[in-house]
Amino acid sequence: MEFHTEREETLYTTLQQVLQNHMVIHGLGYHHTLAACVPVLGYVLYIMRDAWEDPMALIAQTVTEVKQRTHTRVLRTHPPLPTFPDYTPATMASSQYQELGTALAMLLTTSGLEYDLAVDATWRVMLSLLADVLAMPIYDAVQTPEEIDGYIDSLHAQLPAVIDMWAEEQE
Repeated sequence: MEFHTEREETLYTTLQQVLQNHMVIHGLGYHHTLAACVPVLGYVLYIMRDAWEDPMALIAQTVTEVKQRTHTRVLRTHPPLPTFPDYTPATMASSQYQELGTALAMLLTTSGLEYDLAVDATWRVMLSLLADVLAMPIYDAVQTPEEIDGYIDSLHAQLPAVIDMWAEEQE
């Protein structure tokens, strides 16, 4: 089961809508969207890290879950998001992806507190949202499943740095 409560599913639907709005209104490309979502997932992991004896096990579980959820989405008849307007690697900085990341993080945090969601509920929501994003290049025949799996595997190295970034920012 992807979500454990109706509130989790509602939060996911809301975050997905925010992401879609940024994609459509601002023409946000695939790589900028990833650049917004991965730090938000890292923020959730930063919050969760104290509850795990081994933070690397949390990252390994996260990578496994993202991969499983992405594979599940690829098997569906319809894509989880509209087509990205651009799949070329981001070369120029864009404030739009930072705004998307901020909006997702704030909504995730505020909703989690307001609806008394456990932090692992927000983790499941972000895993699903990231899986939506990662499935799109496969739907649009821009990348192969193997390439997406390679990117997901690279999260093993990316996420500790993002968690450290959040830790430094909180000091």
